[in-house]
Amino acid sequence: MEHVPETHHKISYLALGDSYTIGYKVRYAENYPNQISQLLRDQQLDVSDPTIIAYPGWTTTDLARGIDLKNVHDTFSFVTLLIGNNDYNRGLSVDAYRFQFEQLLNRAILFTGGHSEKVFVLSIPYISHMAYAKNKDKDITERGIKDYNDANKEITLLHKCGYIDITYALRDHASDADYYLADWVHPTAKGYTIWAKQIAPVIATALKQ
Repeated sequence: MEHVPETHHKISYLALGDSYTIGYKVRYAENYPNQISQLLRDQQLDVSDPTIIAYPGWTTTDLARGIDLKNVHDTFSFVTLLIGNNDYNRGLSVDAYRFQFEQLLNRAILFTGGHSEKVFVLSIPYISHMAYAKNKDKDITERGIKDYNDANKEITLLHKCGYIDITYALRDHASDADYYLADWVHPTAKGYTIWAKQIAPVIATALKQ
């Protein structure tokens, strides 16, 4: 039988993050990196399945360690980075987060071969207001996440990377169980679809330039 060579996609994708990126408790194919890849394919872009370095509970430090352990040396056509929720939950200061985030952003840029315009930072999402029934202070949390997002946006723009604000993308579904898991923190597949539909067009535009 004739050997058919493996098809190699022209566009490769690396997704870096935590539980939001890996898609906590949803099917792997339904996390936002996989949904982004499919939306880009729908636009006739030859995108591979994403390489994902992410895990529930990861902080910036954990992600840096995870990248080291994965020992990835490939160069990717584009990279997404979403990290910081767990740093905030564990009380890391904004200054400490800024330092750790910038280190990760520099690594993300290296993964594109130095093409900062091919790196896309996603803002830290704001959780559903339903989660505040579990002893969270809404105002304090909102201010804290804003401070983190102000920091990561400033650093992202300084390095001339793309910044996509998804913080309140699910605001209209804050009490809708079709869009949030029972913890009211993590999106369902339908919630990730909203993110993916916001993110994919920005990446598509950059890839076509």
